[in-house]
Amino acid sequence: MYLCPGRENKELVDKFVSQLDSEMKLIQETPLPIKVMGIEVLCKVKCIMSQLDGKCVQMTSGLGGGYCMACDASWKESVSLEKIMNGFPINRSISQCQSIFEDLVETNSEGREVIRPEAGDYAIRKGVTQKPITSFDVCSTLQVTHSWINTLNFFEAISYKLIASVHTFGVGARYSPEEKAKLAKAKNDFRQAAAHGPMALKLDMPDSAGNSGNTDTGNMSRSFFSEKNQGHFVDLLIGCSDVEKEAMRALHMRFSVILRVLSSKERKINTTALESFCNENYILLVNSFPWLRSLPRSVHTVLAHTSERIALNDCYGLGSLSEESLESMHKYVRNLREQRARKTCLAENIQDVMTVLWTRSDPVLRTKRRTLICSNCNGLFHTRRSCPSIKNSCDKQYDAEVERFFV
Repeated sequence: MYLCPGRENKELVDKFVSQLDSEMKLIQETPLPIKVMGIEVLCKVKCIMSQLDGKCVQMTSGLGGGYCMACDASWKESVSLEKIMNGFPINRSISQCQSIFEDLVETNSEGREVIRPEAGDYAIRKGVTQKPITSFDVCSTLQVTHSWINTLNFFEAISYKLIASVHTFGVGARYSPEEKAKLAKAKNDFRQAAAHGPMALKLDMPDSAGNSGNTDTGNMSRSFFSEKNQGHFVDLLIGCSDVEKEAMRALHMRFSVILRVLSSKERKINTTALESFCNENYILLVNSFPWLRSLPRSVHTVLAHTSERIALNDCYGLGSLSEESLESMHKYVRNLREQRARKTCLAENIQDVMTVLWTRSDPVLRTKRRTLICSNCNGLFHTRRSCPSIKNSCDKQYDAEVERFFV
């Protein structure tokens, strides 16, 4: 476990990922002796590098100029119907990035190995800007929690454009002062209606806790994409045509289903049916809004690569590989640093935080944790907020769509 102060920059990531890479190689190359019923068995370990966010994957793979980390499509191709119909296979790998870097590398005046990007060289360079710092394949990593959050951000951005009747979005989009004013008003009206209307969600607002963040979290995204909020969301699209509203209604359901299948853990998935469903959703999105100049990388990844990535995981959902467990630690670390650690120096402050985190993970202490009891069904290990009986009664149609993808 590492805990280091500072921003997530190339030097910091390089330092820790390089060490982690060497340790993972050592574990894989050295069989572990394990005793089973008195018999010693040598076990081989397969290591994967997961739970990385998009920024970390970019720095780790060297794809600082890449549009998608899993395929070599460009941002223009992300909304090309021809490319969508032909599919976007996962065709990136660390070995490919390493090979491109070695072919194009130069030594600058400071003696550092660099790649000099040139206009129009994407077909050759494929977004590689620096040397990969790991030998483990991180290109096909799909960020589950950030997929929820970034899809919500995309829905918000499209909603602002529809309400303001400003029909352009994506890389290279430019807005006049009048259009910017319309978008600002649409954004404010949308947020106020979402917070004070039947939806009762504070969407796209500054974090009231003062942590310089945003209210669009993983839990907020799951609430937004629940079936009970489908109609409330469409009602917020004031001034939009019936065709646009119906398109957003269908996309709300389809993205919710894809994200819920993606986040599953213990059930096998029919990846062929899921791939068809994702492609249909991709085509519906591009046909409904032909003014999209490009899609956000995370939205493209969800639609283009979810089924193949699940297939690579033995047809199981990626919930067990989600970065949510790491992201959820931020608030604990922040609280520990402020209230339960020494302030004498930075090293001692972090040392105290690490001590408490190790204590929290002790298996004996974890058995003493309070057992959650639901006030609705008296079931164990959950509360009324996440009670399956309440959830199922609200999401019958969405649940039925999700269920048909499980084997």
